[in-house]
Amino acid sequence: MTPIVDIDNTVVQVLPFTKRITNWILFVQSVCYPIKWLYSVLKGFINGTYAGNYNVGITYNLGNQVIYNYGLWESLTSGNAGHTPNASPVWWLNVNNSFIGAMEVAHYGGSRLTLEWALNRYFQTTFRQPNDPISPAHSDIYITHLTPVYTSFVSYTTETLTSDVYTNGDSGYSFISEVYAGEASYGFVVHIPVAVYIGINASSAIANTILRQFLDRYVVCGVQYIIVTY
Repeated sequence: MTPIVDIDNTVVQVLPFTKRITNWILFVQSVCYPIKWLYSVLKGFINGTYAGNYNVGITYNLGNQVIYNYGLWESLTSGNAGHTPNASPVWWLNVNNSFIGAMEVAHYGGSRLTLEWALNRYFQTTFRQPNDPISPAHSDIYITHLTPVYTSFVSYTTETLTSDVYTNGDSGYSFISEVYAGEASYGFVVHIPVAVYIGINASSAIANTILRQFLDRYVVCGVQYIIVTY
């Protein structure tokens, strides 16, 4: 955990008793403001934030933080209204590209439950514990396992169990595969509400890219998955 440091109060404590007057306190606090700001940024990077999403109808003051495009932004001035963060560098500072802290991300992984939590946290939907008697429904974004069907050419001692082979009249031989159970291999399906999917981006290609950019950091290499809406 990041230690909690109240820099403004620390300034008062370290000043000699004879200097603990308003002018001296305000002067030293102003000198220490960059350190205070950097500490706040570092704490946000480590622990993340639960700041609200940017709302075009709200007027923000200096230092107010919002979530926009999955990143954390801080208002550079008071009276900040109607200025979209990523298009208004005079009004907003991009403090962090992710609103989720490094400590939390370090615990993410490819297990179903953890990945469900991560998806719902990142796309700001509701996570629900499975088989919860109070709230038995699945999470807004949830995962189901998928067992792909593999076919293979089989040569066996009897004609019945051997795959059929025939000439294709063009470039050699083709075969009709018989389906046999082989080594188990599993993939999964990510189910996401239509409204959330469209909210990520109106273009399905871009929405899929954003989802996969997040998922691919935690999915084991070689494991296949598909994204469907409901």
